Amino acid sequence: MLGRLLSSAVNDTTKVDVRDRGVFYYKLLKYDAEKAEKIVNCPKISVNSFINQAENDLTDKIFNEFNTLSVIYKKPSELFITEEPLEGATDSEEEDEEDTDDEEKEDVSKDEVDDVSDDNKDEPTDTQQKPPPPQQGGVDDLLGFGGGGGAAPQEPAAPQMKLKVNPTCTSRVFQKHWKAEKEKVEKMSKQLKSEGDASSFEAMANGANFKTMASAPKGRKMKFYFYAQEVDTDAFHFIEVNINLDSLAVSIQIKGQSDLYHDILQFFVYSMNAILT
Repeated sequence: MLGRLLSSAVNDTTKVDVRDRGVFYYKLLKYDAEKAEKIVNCPKISVNSFINQAENDLTDKIFNEFNTLSVIYKKPSELFITEEPLEGATDSEEEDEEDTDDEEKEDVSKDEVDDVSDDNKDEPTDTQQKPPPPQQGGVDDLLGFGGGGGAAPQEPAAPQMKLKVNPTCTSRVFQKHWKAEKEKVEKMSKQLKSEGDASSFEAMANGANFKTMASAPKGRKMKFYFYAQEVDTDAFHFIEVNINLDSLAVSIQIKGQSDLYHDILQFFVYSMNAILT
């Protein structure tokens, strides 16, 4: 009877699992019947459930927060988003950053004046020797008779960065470089102009070729991870953004693979100027 049963199971090609089990038992009996008996009749451990309820609940929570940081951390957001205030720069650091921004703007303005002077070096001008007199307004200014005392000062030129339109980066690569990079790191603190601007933050970043790796856009504390890739070198730059809707504080941190990480951060902030102060 056992032989007919095994023969029927082995020859049944419609059910692969039954056939494999029949071949297994056949070879086991052929090798040693006593050992086969010990293996088949060994003490069994009762199985009450094939699913761990705790793991099932955890999986459901992560699935409900799909496309957020929960997928990267493999835990629900309630375990890594706290009610503590965002880490920000101290007052002295903020003053240093403001002084640095003022110096950069002055350098840009000086460079633009030099460029204008080089382009018009064949034309007589007094701007290279002395500052223009104050504007007086009136009809003379409108007719261009020089009553305004020269051209109005130019605004600093917008930073230009060559970033790939559709960069590709896996979460594994993002996580690896984010944890490993310790040198090419820079932080910056900003403010949202209004709470409603937070809803357009991610879309504006994507429009500037900073793609979203993960996001937690719900609640009063929002978190985003973006990445961008240089066109010339294929170097990646990774950005973390924390937004506190209660104080409208925006904390930005960048970690880069090339020395252009500072310029990339400046370009990111410039791209968000419409909603940041």
